[in-house]
Amino acid sequence: MDNNSTYIQVMIQSLNRKKEVLEKIIECTQDQELVLREEEVDLDRFGDLIDEKQKWIEQLNLLDTGFEKLFERVKEEIQIHRDQYQVEIKQMQGLIKELTDLGVVLQTSELRNKARFEQYSANKKKEIRAFKMNNAGASRYYQNMANQHQGQSYFLDKKK
Repeated sequence: MDNNSTYIQVMIQSLNRKKEVLEKIIECTQDQELVLREEEVDLDRFGDLIDEKQKWIEQLNLLDTGFEKLFERVKEEIQIHRDQYQVEIKQMQGLIKELTDLGVVLQTSELRNKARFEQYSANKKKEIRAFKMNNAGASRYYQNMANQHQGQSYFLDKKK
């Protein structure tokens, strides 16, 4: 029973650590939002934030895996002696509620960032398309101008 109590304390620590990691991910997401709000988006900074966030997500996945393994070990003990672990269960439930709330905040921030990034991408595509069209138009113009001079000189030479 002593081991189970230790496992439960480790699970609580894991949930607290998961909360800290989720807060770091939210912070990175908010930084991404600031980068996307700028008039000229710094894609290097945006990429760095993605890399940093990926590291936190990997850590979050490790914490989830560890928590699940510990839970499987003590699941039966908790169910059998629910009243003995009532304080710890309430503490874990509170932490899980906080984690759920943080997850919702993260999800809404991610959706906002996705919409902003899609808008940014669409604008850049329009700029590239306009540049290509202008470039192609200029190229056709210069080709026409070059061909017109050849045609005129040909007629002049033929008239001689």
